[in-house]
Amino acid sequence: MRFDLIDSKAILKKARSIYFEYLSNSLASLEPRGVVLNHSKGFGRVVFSSTLLLPSEQYIPIEYIKPKLQKRNSKKSSNI
Repeated sequence: MRFDLIDSKAILKKARSIYFEYLSNSLASLEPRGVVLNHSKGFGRVVFSSTLLLPSEQYIPIEYIKPKLQKRNSKKSSNI
């Protein structure tokens, strides 16, 4: 995906919205592979396997959508 050719902030925002709506409305425990956005119709869908895209669709992998967990830095105090 080339973020320099698109409005990546808006696309990721829309993809996250679709993903989190799926999480809040679904009881399924399947992990999605990503979200497909249709630019001409303004909607999207969560996908669970490889899919063919229409010319007006764009695939956003789940790695770009899910929030990243921050690792804690455990600083040990040194006794001098």
